[in-house]
Amino acid sequence: MSDEEIGDQLSMVPVYGINEGNKRKSNLEYFFSKSDAMEFSESEFIRSSFPLWDNFVVSEALDNVMDYHTEEGTVRLIPEAYEVKNALQVKKKAGLPDDTFSGIPVFESRNLSICEHYLRLTNEGCLNQRRPVFFKKEDLEKSLAKARAASHDERSNLIDTEAHIEVAALEDIIQAMKDDSTSEWNNVFFAYPGEDIRTGPSSPNSKKGRM
Repeated sequence: MSDEEIGDQLSMVPVYGINEGNKRKSNLEYFFSKSDAMEFSESEFIRSSFPLWDNFVVSEALDNVMDYHTEEGTVRLIPEAYEVKNALQVKKKAGLPDDTFSGIPVFESRNLSICEHYLRLTNEGCLNQRRPVFFKKEDLEKSLAKARAASHDERSNLIDTEAHIEVAALEDIIQAMKDDSTSEWNNVFFAYPGEDIRTGPSSPNSKKGRM
């Protein structure tokens, strides 16, 4: 998959950086949590000679930030601490080493898919299937609950959705997408934080999807 195609997938995901006046930092740090970025900005003010009003948090799209890696310096993506904690809990539940997590955690469930623009608990008979991946575990849990409620299949009520939650590193997914045109991740759909994916045409309260 090309860099442009991957960038399109990430264009709706916000990250938060720190500007010092009109200058970017040579070590570009971008946070997935605005509150983490604000806290970091305040600590930078304490340690630096920059006036507080020259330090401010800016929001940018993740795909644009990734371009800075080659154009303006080394990008450091900083995950939200709460989601790292969630990632370690998922690894522990799966019986995997849970001491550390390297990278930006993203969450998915093999029970959840996007079929013809709609969220479903199963992928049976699904054409143009997409694989939703979430930056917040809570968003995945809400989507699982919504898909379960919208399902008319009694078997879906027997699925232990929590037991099937998995975690991966965003960086590993992107690398796999770049390295192999047949990668299992090439049908991924990155759900931006808070995104409301439709469960079906009859769901009047669901927002129109971007697929």
